[in-house]
Amino acid sequence: MCGPYFNLKAAKPLPVSGYDIHIYFGKDSWQDRFLADALAQALAEAFPRDVKRVQEIGIKGPHSSPNIEVDITPESFGKVLTWLQMNHEHLSILIHPHTGDEMRDHTALANWVGEPLPLKLEALQPAPSPKKPGAQPPSLQ
Repeated sequence: MCGPYFNLKAAKPLPVSGYDIHIYFGKDSWQDRFLADALAQALAEAFPRDVKRVQEIGIKGPHSSPNIEVDITPESFGKVLTWLQMNHEHLSILIHPHTGDEMRDHTALANWVGEPLPLKLEALQPAPSPKKPGAQPPSLQ
């Protein structure tokens, strides 16, 4: 089972505050829209203590296709991923952590169930660089 850290072998473990699940459906397919909604509701029913929110977000941010977002707890990642692998039908699903670095969360740290879809990466912001101890901020002149 996954705990509060995504990668325990990293130089400094990244704290994960939760995971987003994006269940994509075609904008012209009412059948896929219905299936995505049914899958999100079934997920919420299967894991009532782990699902924090279900909402339709459409095409927004880095997402190039309409989707339903399901937010889950960090501890539930493993069991929810397994459930999605067995129940996703033909839908594409992106699962990514919340570490504070949107770019890494949606790319290097992301998982896909089904066919990966293109993301609009220009909509994402990388995490700010950590400040070095003793470093002085640039002066404004």
